[in-house]
Amino acid sequence: MQEPTAAELIIQVLPMIILSLPLAIGVFWLAPKMRGSPWIWAVLFLIPLVNLFAVQIFLIRVAGRIFDRLNAIAPVAAAAKSE
Repeated sequence: MQEPTAAELIIQVLPMIILSLPLAIGVFWLAPKMRGSPWIWAVLFLIPLVNLFAVQIFLIRVAGRIFDRLNAIAPVAAAAKSE
């Protein structure tokens, strides 16, 4: 059995890169809103296997940001409800 060539290895990884491209574009758009560097996150989402960890970290950051915003508006909503 012969070793795969570089071209064959690239062809094997190409579908994963193509599938992660829309995610990288979305992260590039969303990262500044999360106070992050869009280029760093987009590159992390394009690297196979690294993107598996980057997705989880980014989702945790998004959830934390959402919870912070909800906690910030909770007193305002409670005050409006009591009036």
